[in-house]
Amino acid sequence: MDAKRESILTVVIPVFNGEKYLRQSLESVLNQVCNYDFKVLVLNDGSSDSSLEIAQEFESRFTNFKVIDLPKSGLVGVLNYSLEAVDTKYVSRHDADDIMAEDRIELQIQQILNNPELNCVGGQMIAFSEPQNGEELRVNLYPADNLEIKSQLVKKNVFASPTVTYCRNCARIVGGYRAICDGAEDYDLWLRMAKRGTMSNNLRVLTKYRIHSEQVTQAKKLKVYRSTFLAKIFFLFGASIGLLRHKTLQLDCHLPAKLPQARKLSLLVFLFLDFLRFTRFILKVRKV
Repeated sequence: MDAKRESILTVVIPVFNGEKYLRQSLESVLNQVCNYDFKVLVLNDGSSDSSLEIAQEFESRFTNFKVIDLPKSGLVGVLNYSLEAVDTKYVSRHDADDIMAEDRIELQIQQILNNPELNCVGGQMIAFSEPQNGEELRVNLYPADNLEIKSQLVKKNVFASPTVTYCRNCARIVGGYRAICDGAEDYDLWLRMAKRGTMSNNLRVLTKYRIHSEQVTQAKKLKVYRSTFLAKIFFLFGASIGLLRHKTLQLDCHLPAKLPQARKLSLLVFLFLDFLRFTRFILKVRKV
């Protein structure tokens, strides 16, 4: 890797019992075609399989690679830990079962350096299913423009979390990840970060998202519905659950930015429709 400047970015990879796909995922990160130095941090969330040993094998081979073994705390706890453990300005999210496009880091670093007001930048994502021998199922398309992102964000999540690179200090000053929104913790964070700086999605596909049976349990779906609904309520009514822990942090150019003026009535309508979907899902689960 031909480094042009000091590392400003760390790829954070939480893993819990991910031995089946972890090696392929890590190789996709370390095989980046990139002209910039970057760091990789794997946080083992109390795995009982060989995930830790696989990650440590990579740590022994690559100087920019670090592994931290943590007691089991769940995804929100691990992600909040990463906000304190990372020493670079930006954090890139990556999941232990996904595959990173070989130019993702290069594209996002260039985008950040060219637009320093960006506090959150994502990209497009392809979903694929392992039982179908890696066949690509669909491309998830997300808006690229800051104003379009912020106008849609209050209605739905317009970021593919495994593609997102964001400003670490911005995430810390708005309170980090909140356990009460576990299941939609990223969406809840983007809503709060939308009030600072600008946001963007690269038009290129940056991540291949692996679909497998462990992801689609009814319990997990229920948690996502509930957490998404709560995140919207907190955003709409200004609930300040989770006090700021870093009030004195400097945000550089990521100053408060006004969200597009949206009528509260229209947002309430969307919230009501979400409530109906949530209720219908609960009734469907109970019948099964």
